[in-house]
Order: sequence, then structure tokens, then C-alpha cells
Amino acid sequence: MTQREKNWTIPSIFAQKIVVSEIKPSIYFHVGLERTATTFLQRNVFPHFNGVHYIPKKQYRVADEIMQQNGDGPFFISHEFDRGFEDEIIRFAGRYPHTKTIIVLRPHTGWLVSQYKRYLKNGYNGSFETFFDLDNDQGIIRHASLSYSGKIDLLTRSFHTPPLVLLYPDIQKDPKMIIQKIASYLGASHDPDQMDLSPRHTSYSEKQLKVLRTFFSYFPAGAKKKWMRYAVLYAAYLIPEFLLNRQPLISEDYLARIQEAYKKDWENCLHK
Repeated sequence: MTQREKNWTIPSIFAQKIVVSEIKPSIYFHVGLERTATTFLQRNVFPHFNGVHYIPKKQYRVADEIMQQNGDGPFFISHEFDRGFEDEIIRFAGRYPHTKTIIVLRPHTGWLVSQYKRYLKNGYNGSFETFFDLDNDQGIIRHASLSYSGKIDLLTRSFHTPPLVLLYPDIQKDPKMIIQKIASYLGASHDPDQMDLSPRHTSYSEKQLKVLRTFFSYFPAGAKKKWMRYAVLYAAYLIPEFLLNRQPLISEDYLARIQEAYKKDWENCLHK
């Protein structure tokens, strides 16, 4: 081999190694939000997509290792975040800025009501007004959690590609259409007949939740015991209606105020 051939060969091999080292896995990331049909999608839909390596919520913390062990993808990760949304998105984007994200949004009042009922089921005994304080922002759920436009902007700033924004009412109205939209975005195929489209996490009745809230306002320590929560929920069937407070679990007037406060934010999301 001549000296000229050596000078040409060595840089060529080096360049080839650089190309291999810069290969990035193709990643799609469903980031939630909570209470937006996430359980339905994660259990009934996402595992049935073909052509992508699905990394479910329970494997999220080892997603790096899974991707390193399984080549270039494409990978499809699903999780949902609440208060830690911003921190987790920034952390993930720092490692994989080329990721394409999917976010599902639910009308603000419907999302709050669903969250409140979940908290009640888990032993919370406060009022809805205490749970979400529209006037002073001192509730369990803070105003920042309802800034959907802010979440979309964060995803757009953090990753190279703006998110695919889906709406919860569309999933309720036409789940097959939304599933096809997600599949097309992923470049995946699927067989609708393999998917159970029945809803999950149906809510308990207002009567049951009223009884549960009242019970744990007197016995708050009992909320830590799962068996006690479910015992109260089912015992609520035996309690006559006239013994219950006639005030609604959630004030419609208060919901109307919240809806008006976040009307512009929701309208902005419709055009994303």
C-alpha cells in the first residue's frame, strides 16, 4: 500500500465510525396528560401497534437501557405526568431532543372534575373549591397545571418537532379515528379487531363520593387503608338519600367560572 493510499484509507474509516456513532434512535413519546384516556390507550391500544418497539409506563425508568439494547427503533414510550411535567420533559429532551411527542388534552373543567373524584376515591376529604382554588391559587391543583398552551409551548421549545395534539372528546366520540391518527404518526400498523375499545376507570356515583368524603372528614386516618375506602364506597349503596347533604358534590356555578377563566386557553389548543 502506497503512502497516498494510507492517507486516504485512514480518514475514510474514521469518517465511517463518526457516522455510526451519530445514529440516533427514532423515538415517539406519549406524555399524557393524566385523566385523558391514558389507561385505555396504554392497555388497550398501544401494545397492539406493529412496527414500533413499545415501552410501557412500567418500564419508563429503564427506557434508556431498553433503547440501547434494541437498536435504532422506532421506539414508542408512554407515560403521563402531572406536577412533574416540566422537569421530566426538560430532562428527557436534554437526552433525546429529536423525539416526536404526543399529548392528549381534556377540557379544563372535565379534567379537574375527574382529578377531584380520583382524589376523593383515594381519601381526600376537602371541597372542590379547596381542591382547586380559582381565586387565590392555593389548592391541591395549581393554576399552572391547567395551562395547556404552556405545556404545548414547552414541548415545542424542548424538541425539534412540535407535538401531535389530540383531544379527549375526540377519543370519546370516535376512538378508531384517533387510533388511526396515532398509528399514522408513528408509521405503525394495527388491527382494530385486536383492540378492546371499552372505557376504563369509570367513575363512582356522586352519592358514593359524598359518603366517602364525609366519612374521611371524621376518620381521616382510615383513608390510608385501601380496603376501608372500598368498603365505604360499597356501603354507600345502603345509605338513604335523605341522610345525605343535598348540596351538589361540585357547584355548577363554580365550574362555569373555571370554564370562562380558561376559555381562551382551550380555544388556543383547538388550533394547534
